[in-house]
Amino acid sequence: MGSLLKRLEASVSTPAAAPALFVGALAVYALESVAVPVTAGRDLQTYIVNYLQLGDWKAAVPIWSLLRTPLASLSVGAPLELGGAWLAQALLGVLFAASITAWARTAAYFGSRAAIATAAVLLLDPGYSILFHQDGADSVSAAAFSGLALLAARAAVRPSTRRFAAVGLGVGLATLVRPTNEPLVLLILLAVIAPSARKWKAVFAIAFIAAAAVLPVAWAVNNRIRYHDFALVRGMNLVFGRAFLDGLVSPRNGPASAELARVVNERLLKQEPYRSYRITPRQFWTEVHSFRMLVDLNVLSDRVWGWDSDYAILKRAGREAVAEHPGKFVGGVIKTLGWDLLSTVAAPIPVPPTSASPAQGMPASAGGGPEQLPRPTEGDVIPSSRESRIVSTPDDSIKEVWTSPTVHNIVFKRPADTRRFGELNVQTAQLISELPPYTGRASLIHRFDQAARAFPPAIVWLLAGLAAVGIRRPRRSGFLLTLAGAAFVTLLAIATGVGETVGEYVVPLVPAFVLLTTAGLFGSRGRGGTGPVASGP
Repeated sequence: MGSLLKRLEASVSTPAAAPALFVGALAVYALESVAVPVTAGRDLQTYIVNYLQLGDWKAAVPIWSLLRTPLASLSVGAPLELGGAWLAQALLGVLFAASITAWARTAAYFGSRAAIATAAVLLLDPGYSILFHQDGADSVSAAAFSGLALLAARAAVRPSTRRFAAVGLGVGLATLVRPTNEPLVLLILLAVIAPSARKWKAVFAIAFIAAAAVLPVAWAVNNRIRYHDFALVRGMNLVFGRAFLDGLVSPRNGPASAELARVVNERLLKQEPYRSYRITPRQFWTEVHSFRMLVDLNVLSDRVWGWDSDYAILKRAGREAVAEHPGKFVGGVIKTLGWDLLSTVAAPIPVPPTSASPAQGMPASAGGGPEQLPRPTEGDVIPSSRESRIVSTPDDSIKEVWTSPTVHNIVFKRPADTRRFGELNVQTAQLISELPPYTGRASLIHRFDQAARAFPPAIVWLLAGLAAVGIRRPRRSGFLLTLAGAAFVTLLAIATGVGETVGEYVVPLVPAFVLLTTAGLFGSRGRGGTGPVASGP
């Protein structure tokens, strides 16, 4: 065993190390894929619709183009359209292997043993593998973060303007994959701690910021020109959303909250389905806080205060709620963050693909009639939102018309938009119906999920890494702490806006905590120059 480890350590610095690891990771992915096929990831339908509308200069449904950023949509939609689920699975395998290789090369800056340990942990982590068997933004985000970590390591080891500009560009690309990656801009701290003269630190930081901003700003300008909204994505009212779902928003909190409550009473509760389901103001504000109601509040803001208001009333109401209930708000965030750090992802047991049907989540008529009121699903008190989020447009060209307490339809002002909407429904359903390409093996998937739940969660790697770095103080500890800190702040920002635990947000960031542990335990100690350990990457 000792001689094998020595040979592995010696091989880390050879040119063949990265290709060999890439091929090995592909083999692991292929072996796992015998049991676990690629399935639809979170919000796949939304990403596919966004992809299908990327070429429409004036989209029939603007909000679909504003709720997601382009890179994840391209990565998800293009393979399904060009080669179906088999191509999608093959590309996910490539992303998995590339991410493992990138993390190992990053760890090689701390020593051969750190690289070996990092690769081994990620290859053995069932949750990380499962993530790349889900077709969606989460796997793309994980791959983007692995590449960003490698760019950041190279800049930290050999600081230069070009390398820090590359890190900034990586942050911009990661943000265009998923906007919640914005806190990764904290990697600018690497410029501050770089072993360079003060004037060069400033140059590095400026290069980083300029490169990080160029792509997100360009996309925001695109959204402004096409949809009258200078934003990366529309309506990221994270504080308000969290406060409302936690029951902290109340008409008594302040003037904005009172104004919002007045409009809700006059423009929402008197309409279907609230009217027939007899939802009172007391229920709306103090008893029930559903996501369906939150959607209505966002649409109501667009209707009443205008598309260009940037949800100002909602944002002020959110701040008033936090000011009135700071302890409850912070406590809720900490609770969510704690569960996030304990969470993983699960592989669903797939069913055979079926013929194309309306994609899940697409607006459609609800069942029932005025003479009977069916019980709302998911424990809610209303069968659906008053208006789907898609009806929000700069010119009010889309309406949701209710013909009974439960039956409603999307109506477009322009016939061309009606036709395009129908095409998008059909095309999206066809692409989603490709998944999964085969059913896999349910018993093995169940075992795989059990292994994922038993594997050490993020909190274990974070605490172990902090302890290891604190005790051993390996070289370049500043980089390890900065990368792990940026990942932690990203999770904290997500927990601030999302009041539920979502393992798919956590798992892409876990390798930063794994690296903190492996480099903390096995990284070379003492002062060390600028070059990589053992010739490094």
